[in-house]
Amino acid sequence: MTVANHQPSPLTAATAPTGNGPVGAVGPALAVLLVVVGAAGVREGLITAGMAGGSPLLPGLLDTADRALTDHAAPSGAIAILAGLWLVVTALRPRVRRTFALRARTGVFASRRDVARIASDAAAGVSGVLHARSTVSRRRVTTTVDTLGSDPGPADEVQQVITDRLRRLTSEPAVRVRTRPARPGADGRIA
Repeated sequence: MTVANHQPSPLTAATAPTGNGPVGAVGPALAVLLVVVGAAGVREGLITAGMAGGSPLLPGLLDTADRALTDHAAPSGAIAILAGLWLVVTALRPRVRRTFALRARTGVFASRRDVARIASDAAAGVSGVLHARSTVSRRRVTTTVDTLGSDPGPADEVQQVITDRLRRLTSEPAVRVRTRPARPGADGRIA
C-alpha cells in the first residue's frame, strides 16, 4: 500500500501594502463640502415650501456670486479649471508605498519604521558607537551615530554593517552614515 505524499501548494505572494495616497485628504474635504451644500439646499427647500420659518439665503448668495463672476469671469474660470485639473491629477496619482519587500516567495514586507530599527540596531553593534538613530525614505537610509572621541572611523564599518543587514530587501536603499562625537553631559558623563 502506497501513501500519497501531498505537499501543500505554496502560497501566492502578497501584494505590497500601500497608504491612502494623496486623494486621502481631498476626499473627506469634498465630502464635508457636499454635506454643507446639501444641508443648505434642504434648508432652502423647506423655507420655499413654507415648512420652515426664516428667509431664503440662496437668492441673495446667487445674486452676489453672479455679480462677482460677471466682474471676474476669466480669472474665476481659470482658477476653477486649475483646481479641477489638480483634483483629477491628485486622484490619479499612485498610492504611497510605505513598505519594503523582502526577498521571499510569499510576499513579506517591512515598514519604514522596521527598516530604521534594523539599521539603528546594526549600527549600535559596531564598536565605538554609543548611540544610533536612523531615518528612512523610499531611496535612502540615513543613520546618525554618536561615537567616542572625534574620530569618524566607525562610519565606514557602520555603513558596511547596515548595507549587509539590508541585503534582504528587494530594492536596497542607499545608506548614508553621519558621525557625531558624543558630548559629555552636565554631570561629566557621556550621554
